[in-house]
Amino acid sequence: MLKIKSEKFKKYLILKVSGEATNDSSFEFSKKLEELAQEKCYFIGLELSELTYIDSYGLGVIIFFWKSVEAHQGKLVIVNPHPFIIDLLNNTKLNRIIPVLPKKEDLE
Repeated sequence: MLKIKSEKFKKYLILKVSGEATNDSSFEFSKKLEELAQEKCYFIGLELSELTYIDSYGLGVIIFFWKSVEAHQGKLVIVNPHPFIIDLLNNTKLNRIIPVLPKKEDLE
């Protein structure tokens, strides 16, 4: 089950994502990110320390949202990812296009 909590930090909205982002839960994930776009919230930190699994659908949601944020001169940053997520970002080379920070305090 995927859970998403939000908090403001500096100019960013931090989304604390926990659980598993799979085909079954990606709609919920996508819906939350879509709501943020409608609210014109384009500085997002995805806090992924408690995200234990993500499949290609979940990655697709993140990539789609990253493109949307970039198109509005915003920024999407992955914060404090679970070691599994770090490996996945490195293997897919997504860490080259989406910034990855060890903690939210490192946000500009």
